[in-house]
Amino acid sequence: MKSSYRIADGEWKHYKKSQHDSLHHDKKLQASIKASLSETLADEGLVYHQGGTVRVPLEVMPQYRFCFEQQGGFGSGASGSDVGDEFDLEGVGATIYGVGNGAGTEKGKDIVEADVDLEEIEEALFQELSLPPLERKLERNVESEDLQFTTIRNKGSVANVSKRATLKETFKRQALNGNGDGIGIRDEDIRYRQWEDEESPDTNAVIIAMMDTSGSMGVWEKYMSRTFFFWTKRFLERKYDSVEIIYIAHHTEAHIVDEQSFFHKGESGGTLCSVAYKKALGLIEESYPPQHYNLFAFHVSDGDNLTSDNKRCVKLLKELCQKCHMVNYVEVNQYNRQSTLMKPLSTVRHTNMKRVMISSRKDIYKALKQVFRREWDHA
Repeated sequence: MKSSYRIADGEWKHYKKSQHDSLHHDKKLQASIKASLSETLADEGLVYHQGGTVRVPLEVMPQYRFCFEQQGGFGSGASGSDVGDEFDLEGVGATIYGVGNGAGTEKGKDIVEADVDLEEIEEALFQELSLPPLERKLERNVESEDLQFTTIRNKGSVANVSKRATLKETFKRQALNGNGDGIGIRDEDIRYRQWEDEESPDTNAVIIAMMDTSGSMGVWEKYMSRTFFFWTKRFLERKYDSVEIIYIAHHTEAHIVDEQSFFHKGESGGTLCSVAYKKALGLIEESYPPQHYNLFAFHVSDGDNLTSDNKRCVKLLKELCQKCHMVNYVEVNQYNRQSTLMKPLSTVRHTNMKRVMISSRKDIYKALKQVFRREWDHA
C-alpha cells in the first residue's frame, strides 16, 4: 500500500531551530519590540531600576515537517500563482481566526512573552530618533586622552611585537645578503610598536532639565517627567562622549537640585515658569558658553502658570533658543485640559523649538519621536 504525505505543524522547539529559524525568530522579536515600544518605554522596572528586563508578546512560530500517515487527500494551488502571492481566504470560504462576531470554537494563535533587556529596547527606539545637524564647537581646555600605536622601533615590550614589521625586516635583510634559503628571524629583525598619548577635544552635551514642582504636579505628572528625561538622557549618551544633566526645580522660585530632589520632592504654592528660564540663562552665561557646549534645554510642566507671567516666559524662551542647540517644552496634561502656558509658547517661532503634549503613558514614545524626529527638516 502506498503511503500518503501531508504537511503538519507542531510546537516550535528552540533546541531544534536551524540558523534560518534563529534569524527569523530574531527578526520577529525585533518587530515585536518595536510594536510594543509605546507600552514598554513607561515600564516602572526599566525607569526606576535603570535597567532590567521587560516582557513583550511574541507569536509562537510553528516548525513544519513531513508526516508519514495513512491519510488520503491532496490539494492544488491556483494556476499562474507564484511564491509570495497572497490569496483572499474569506472569498474561498476559509476560516479566518480572530475575525468575526461572538465567541468561536476554532483554535487561536499561540502567544508567548519574551524577556528583552534595556539594550534591546534602546536599539529599537534609537533607530527611530535623530538629532538636528550639530554645530561645530570651539576647542576647550578639557581634552580626552587615547593611546595610539604610531611608530615602529627596534626596542620594546614583547607584548607589542609587530609581526608585519618584523617579517618585513627579515625579508629585507635576506634580500640584501642574497640569502633566500629561508633562514629564520633573528633578534635584529624584531620590531615593536610604540604608543603615544594622543589628546583630542572631548565632545560634551549638557542637558538643562527644568521641571515645575508646584502643588499641581502630582505623582503621575512626575513619573511621566522622569520617564521622558530617562530616555532623553540615554539617547544623548549614545551621541556624545559625556552627558551632564543639570536639574532645575521651580515653583515661584527656581533652584538647582540633585536628581533625587528633582523627581521626588514636592512643593506647594503657585507657579512662575519664567524663573526657571531665567535660572537656565544665568547658568549658561556663567558655566556653559554655547560656543563650547551643545546645550539641550527641556522644560516639563502641567501648563498651569500665572497668566501675568506668560509674557516674560515667551521673552526668556526666545533667548534660550538663541543659545541652545535644542529647546523643548513638554506638557504633562493627563486630561487634555486647556492650559495657560501652551498657547503663549506656541508664538515662539524658532527652528530648534519644540512643544509636545503627554496625556498618557503611550505618549512618551510619541513625544520622543517628535523631539528627536528622524527626518529633521527645520519645519
